[in-house]
Amino acid sequence: MRLLLRTSMTVGLVLVWAISTSPTAGAEPSSGVLLLVSQSELDALPLDTPVAWSSKPTSPNGPVIRIESPIHNRTYQGPFAIIVEFLPGPLGYEVDLSSLKLEYKKAWGIDITERVREFIKGSRIDVAESELPRGRHTVEVQISDVEKNFSRQIFTVIVK
Repeated sequence: MRLLLRTSMTVGLVLVWAISTSPTAGAEPSSGVLLLVSQSELDALPLDTPVAWSSKPTSPNGPVIRIESPIHNRTYQGPFAIIVEFLPGPLGYEVDLSSLKLEYKKAWGIDITERVREFIKGSRIDVAESELPRGRHTVEVQISDVEKNFSRQIFTVIVK
């Protein structure tokens, strides 16, 4: 399976996962690798536009976002796992998984939330193999608890 990231005009974090074997979302899987963002999606983004970062402040009481994989700023030469665990914050409020958003951060961002939904197992995202085109890529993960305490975390990978 491949994970694809899709373009979104919203500022913030939205995670969308779609299974694909081609650069286009919705294609039938063949290699068992989830393509996060296709090269054609990246090519459609303006080169001179700054990265769109979320402006919503993180709450000190928000859920804990533990990114086990990929390792931030690590270089990958092939598919890599995405494992993200969500834990209650210091006040112990339950994590609201319906608030989960992931966004590939380039220009205005590519919303990839729905592409990853099928990989949510309990309170974690567990993708055995995902890939991106060559280059440097950043994904922002956002989530809130049932009391609307908000957290955000990013990871960046370099693909050779």
